Amino acid sequence: MTYFKKYFPEEHYQTVVFFTKMYTLKHYGVESDTTVEDIKKFYGCNIIMGCLGYPRVRMYWADGFRNELIATSLSRNKFFTLRNIIHFVDTDKPNEKNKLWRIQPVIDIVKKRCNELATVVEAYSIDEQMIPFTGRCPARQVIRSKPRPVGLKNFVCATADGLVVDFEIFQGAGTFPDCGLGHGPSVVIFLTKCLPKGSHLYFDRFFTTIPLLERLNEIGFKSTGTIMANRLEKRLHLPLDRDMNRGDISQFVKNDEVSVVKWCDTKCVTIASTICGKDPVGEIDRWNRNLKRRVPVPIPAVILDYNENMNGVDICDQMMEYYRIKIKTKKWPVKVFFHLLDLAILNSWTEYRKDARRLKIPKKQVKDFLQFKIEIGEVMCKSIKILEAPEASCSKIPAEYYGSKYRPRNAPEDIRFDRFDHWPQFIDGTAKRCRNTGCSSRSRAICTKCNVSLCLTKDKDCFEKYHSK
Repeated sequence: MTYFKKYFPEEHYQTVVFFTKMYTLKHYGVESDTTVEDIKKFYGCNIIMGCLGYPRVRMYWADGFRNELIATSLSRNKFFTLRNIIHFVDTDKPNEKNKLWRIQPVIDIVKKRCNELATVVEAYSIDEQMIPFTGRCPARQVIRSKPRPVGLKNFVCATADGLVVDFEIFQGAGTFPDCGLGHGPSVVIFLTKCLPKGSHLYFDRFFTTIPLLERLNEIGFKSTGTIMANRLEKRLHLPLDRDMNRGDISQFVKNDEVSVVKWCDTKCVTIASTICGKDPVGEIDRWNRNLKRRVPVPIPAVILDYNENMNGVDICDQMMEYYRIKIKTKKWPVKVFFHLLDLAILNSWTEYRKDARRLKIPKKQVKDFLQFKIEIGEVMCKSIKILEAPEASCSKIPAEYYGSKYRPRNAPEDIRFDRFDHWPQFIDGTAKRCRNTGCSSRSRAICTKCNVSLCLTKDKDCFEKYHSK
């Protein structure tokens, strides 16, 4: 949660509550009883839902499929009410120049934290990203070549391992300041404003032009990108595709700054770079139909460099798609918010994994993305009292939990040490191993919030020790 709180600070939840109450008062004549805790629970439930992936939202409260963590955090009606009334700005003060004004405060706080991460001179990739949404939206786009063709187009700048450092959602003409080189180059130059000088940039043929590479070189950035043949100068006499065989390489260098390399693999590809050229030429194995075996094929250094550093945005898309919040809604601000929430969690996990690698923490002790995301959702659902009914001050623990040989994991630290709503409860049946470090005794006492067995007797109080740092 330490990483995630940098994207969504406490002030954000207070702002959402304020504008949500303002909206309900204006439209329904009654002020909503929404609290900061309700908003956190709503976020947490959506995060857990994205990880579990039930086909229908109502199933999380239905008999036979009920999920205790979600169902005890918010009632079904409360969940749907919050989804309908949640607002991030005053709807009576629209900004006609900004099509995304309804969600702009959330965009700003997430982008602000992302920009703070661009502190190291390294490789950054720039590419398009789709925010899936098929409803009505003033900024909706259709890109048929994408796996999710309908939605909002988001231009993203990310590191080679998928850490997003900047993004801008496309709103049509005028979204990016015109640099005089065209739309694609304008996007690239706009997204470099937060990057340290000397960084290496990678992008695809949608953005690449020779003047763009020269401009980036002037302002202190090296760059590489695939390029269309019709964007090359006419005096570049590169061989035709039909005249090249697999492994053939052709290079042209302009003013000792920009190298244009054409290489033939299964198909021909042309790439322009101010970082390197074809040398040193490497080798890559390819299947040969005639020889019925893999044979080495020459490959330029610039192609190897591009393939190694260009996949940052694709990695981000892939990881987000695993556990994306996919709840259907007609409200595009809610859909964009869920995307930004997923983006913030993925960035938090990438930061956590980098720090773990730097501290040389064993891989077995590093949380994977699913575990990390579920813990964030669990902490947000359990950060306050779970059940609203006064007679049910403890969460119900499934009976099969005690009858199995499964040893439960420790509760996340943000829940374990929050010093709130931890109640002991004595159970029937076989005593379970105490989860306090250094204790090997068995106990029938459990913590109803952490769902772990702990010793609680006159001579041994592991319950207090377990919940104290």
